[in-house]
Amino acid sequence: MGVDHFVGEQHHFIRRILDLIRREGIPGFLSRLKKELSSGIHIRDGYVFVLDYAEATPPSPVENIDVAELIHPSPLDCESIAKYHFHANTSDDVLRYLEEGQRCFVARCEDKIVSWFWVDSKNFYDYHLHRNIMLSDNEDYYLGGYTVPEFRGKAVFKYLILEALQGILKKSPDAHHRAVAFVDVNNQPSIKACQKMGFKVIGHIGYLGIFGVRLNYIFGRDVLPRTRPRFILSR
Repeated sequence: MGVDHFVGEQHHFIRRILDLIRREGIPGFLSRLKKELSSGIHIRDGYVFVLDYAEATPPSPVENIDVAELIHPSPLDCESIAKYHFHANTSDDVLRYLEEGQRCFVARCEDKIVSWFWVDSKNFYDYHLHRNIMLSDNEDYYLGGYTVPEFRGKAVFKYLILEALQGILKKSPDAHHRAVAFVDVNNQPSIKACQKMGFKVIGHIGYLGIFGVRLNYIFGRDVLPRTRPRFILSR
């Protein structure tokens, strides 16, 4: 079914180009192509980072910072996360995501949440990439995290990630799990942060859009092996 869909969209793409040539002629088509290439082409390319939990380095403690999974959040906890509009925009979003099975790990300083990140281990639709993501049983997808401005540059987020991994390992010491994260190729701060934590690049994921058609792609033999098809043409 995936092959049929790809072929169908491929035919649509070719028909669209032929229709443009018939209506506007070769000069008109070339002019349109030049315009699309200069301003109408849309590209989103991301590195796929992975980190095997068993290879995660135990973190160095950060003074006055405690890490824990958010299990029964208080109204203040939900408000503290939602007010920065990262992933969850409202307190209800925080509660709904937790009820749906997403996990949230938080770092606190004197009981105030100062950093957090979200994890999903189920199949989901990525609204940034415009495609379904299918995870293997041993994969956790890191939806992303946030650190409040006054605590940035203090290694809090790195400590949060690595300490959370150690907690997961203690609960499931025999499980061969790995973290998967997508980072935009232009996001140098996040790329450097992943590298410092031991994440390694294993491929690319993204899309290219032109003439109203989007090509989604996944490059890398070991990248999201359950996610099929690897290439999708869609409108």
